[in-house]
Amino acid sequence: MKNQIQEEGRCLSLFVLFAFVFFAAGSEVRAEFETPMAITNAKVVTSPGVMIEHGTILMEKGRIVSVGTQMQVPDDAEVFDATDLIVYPGFIDAGTHAGIKTKEPDDDGLLRLADDTPDTREGVQSATVEAYRRLMHPHWRAEDLFDPDVAKREDFRKAGFTAALVSPKTAIFSGRSAVISMGDAPLRRSVLKGGFAQHSAFVTGFKRGQQFPSKPRYPTTTMGAMAAFRQILMDSRWHRELTAWSDRHPEGKRPPVDRDLESLWDVLDRKTSVAFLANRENEIHRALDMAAEFGL
Repeated sequence: MKNQIQEEGRCLSLFVLFAFVFFAAGSEVRAEFETPMAITNAKVVTSPGVMIEHGTILMEKGRIVSVGTQMQVPDDAEVFDATDLIVYPGFIDAGTHAGIKTKEPDDDGLLRLADDTPDTREGVQSATVEAYRRLMHPHWRAEDLFDPDVAKREDFRKAGFTAALVSPKTAIFSGRSAVISMGDAPLRRSVLKGGFAQHSAFVTGFKRGQQFPSKPRYPTTTMGAMAAFRQILMDSRWHRELTAWSDRHPEGKRPPVDRDLESLWDVLDRKTSVAFLANRENEIHRALDMAAEFGL
C-alpha cells in the first residue's frame, strides 16, 4: 500500500466517519484506547488532490475527533511525530466473505435442528416443516465466525483496504455482518461495528446448469427461495406471540428454543436492516416487494 506510515512494524486502523486511516506506530499493541493520541507534523490527505501540510490528527478512544493545523493537543496525549510521512484514508470493502469458513450444515445437521425430515422423495410436503432451515441461519454473526488468519488481512492492506463489511456466505438468510478492521489488532479490538445488517438473497441449493438431483433439496427455484424467506419471517412473528403467551402462562407448554426465529425479531421491528443481494432488475423488484410486504 502506497504512502503508508511505518515504524517498527506496528499497524493500527482508525475509524474516521466512513474512511479509515492505516498506519504503523511501534511494536507493542495498546491494551485499551484510554490515552488520547496525536499524530503531528504529517501530510494528511483528506480527499483526492487535497492535502494538509504539517497537519495534526487527534484521536480519543480509538476514534479521530479532529484533523487540522491548529488545535490544542491534550497534555496527557501520546504524541507521534510523523514528519516526512503521509497519512491518508483507506478503502472499505463494502461486501466480502473473507475470514468466514463456516459452511452450510449438511442433511444430518439440518435434521438435528428440524422436527422431521426436511425433504420428500416423492410428491410434495403434506404439511409445512416446522423448523426448515436450509440456507437460513439468521442467528449467525460475522464477528463470531471471522477468522483473521483465513481472512489474510495483510493482503487487504497491501491493496489499500483498511476495513471491510464482512458477512457470512450468501444464503436466503446469511446472518449478520460486521465492519471489521483489517489491521493486526486482536479480533476483540478489530470489530468496529457488530450486527451491522442481516443479509439475504433469493438463492437455491441448485446451481444453474447442474443436472437436477434424484433427491430434490428444497428450495430448487427462486419461487421456493422466496417462499422460504416469507415462511421464516411469519414463523418468527408467531414464535414471538407464542413466547409472550408462554411468559403469561408458565404452567402451559413452553415454546421451543429457536435462535433463528428470535434473531429475526429485530428485523421485523425494523431495528436491524436487511441487505439484499440483488444485481438484476427482477432481483431488485423481488427484494423491494418482500421488504414492502414485511415492512422491512
